[in-house]
This record gives sequence, C-alpha cells and structure tokens, in this order.
Amino acid sequence: MGRSNTFMQAGNENREVSIGGRGNSDTVWAWLNTDNGGGSNCAVRVRAEVSGDRSLNGKPRKTCHNCNRKWVDSETDLIACPSCGSDRQGVDTRRTDFTVELPEANDYCSVTIREHGAALADLARIGAMFVGVQVAEAAMAGDMQTAENKLAALEGVLEGVESALHNLPEVTLPGGVSMRHALACVEIVRRLRNGENKN
Repeated sequence: MGRSNTFMQAGNENREVSIGGRGNSDTVWAWLNTDNGGGSNCAVRVRAEVSGDRSLNGKPRKTCHNCNRKWVDSETDLIACPSCGSDRQGVDTRRTDFTVELPEANDYCSVTIREHGAALADLARIGAMFVGVQVAEAAMAGDMQTAENKLAALEGVLEGVESALHNLPEVTLPGGVSMRHALACVEIVRRLRNGENKN
C-alpha cells in the first residue's frame, strides 16, 4: 500500500473505486446507505484508524533514542524501554481499530456479523455435501474402503475450517461487552438448557 496505512475498496453492480495507497493516511471511513420499505437512510458507518509507528527498515535500534540504554538480546519482544518507557525506534507498533456504527432500529433492516473466513467455511460445507453424496454412492456400491477414506477426509476438512473460525478478533459489542464473553455466556446457557454438567 505504499506509505499509506489505510486503504479502502468499494463497489456495486456498476462501479468499483479504491481510495488510499498514495498519500500518507491513517484513517479511512465508509458510509453504506440504503432505502427500503422502512424508509430511507438505513445506513452503516465503518471507520478504520491506524495508530503507532512504522518500523524503520525492519531493524530496531540497539540503544534507546531517549536515554541511550542498550537493548539486550532477551528484550527483542519489548516495544518500550524498561528504563524510561520510550517506544523503541525501529519496532512496528501500529495497531488498527475499527468502529462500526449500526443502523437505527428498522423492521426492514438486519445486521449479520461474520467471522473472517466464513465464506470459505460456506464453500467447505457445500463441498462437504457433495463428498457426502460420494460417500453414500460408494457405500451403496459396496466399496466401503472408498467410502471410509472419503469420510475421513471430509471430517478433517470440516474440523479445520470450524476450528479456524473460533479465532475471533477483539470485538466490543454495544454496551461494552466483548464478543468472546457474550458467546461464552450463550454457550453456558445452552449447556444449562441441555442439562450438561460443566464446571
């Protein structure tokens, strides 16, 4: 992306545009607006902001630029000087914060939050369905070895995709509750409802 820390790409059925990549920009935002049966301006606002410093040629300095303290090999993961607290020059301390402003309540509007890679999971499930048909066909033809091999491969693919979707980023829901905490509470209620005894 060049010097810019942010980049945006947007489009519809007729046009696609890109913003960023040339100037030095730390912020990008988008307003996605719709008209529907509940009225106009059913919209979502998304903002991304990058803060922190970019690394200097990927090589951290050997001494603190503020107090001249020397860094030792065991401190390669530190991004701040233990003596004076200054950020270590040459270390990439950038982080990205996304803010999503939800639309107003509207009976004709809904919002779905999907995990990163969810589209890949959907494709995997469709593929799993086709493999399932192949397993059934092999079993009906009496070729149990082929059926078992395909079934084992199918289980491995689905397990890999499903486990990858559990690696959720830090998401704060309205009310200040983290999404991981909210999902954990939902899981506890589900287990209580199903009568599962879990410590």
